[in-house]
Amino acid sequence: PAHPFQKDMLGRCVGDRVLDLKDLVALEVKNGSASKEENQKAAKAAARMGINGIGGSDAHGLTVLGRAYTLFSAPIKTPLAGMTTIMERIIRPVRHKRFVPEVGKRE
Repeated sequence: PAHPFQKDMLGRCVGDRVLDLKDLVALEVKNGSASKEENQKAAKAAARMGINGIGGSDAHGLTVLGRAYTLFSAPIKTPLAGMTTIMERIIRPVRHKRFVPEVGKRE
């Protein structure tokens, strides 16, 4: 699930219920819109579940575009190769404080 500890506009989130989900391969632990605390809770949940963490911008605007992503160890040429790489844990979730798309500068 994407950003499991980030609250929506009504104050709801998946939260600890994510621990009850079965057959997950990975959990988003670095999200460009989620707070540091929300991402840390997700990382702890992934560790408790014994699954890998991934990153994603879930960009709903330019201010968060490219802020978080998953770094793969090699080019991914097929969806199966991507899943295999995630399952083998040869990836790294990344999140930057800020990304300025027009210049490609990370802060």
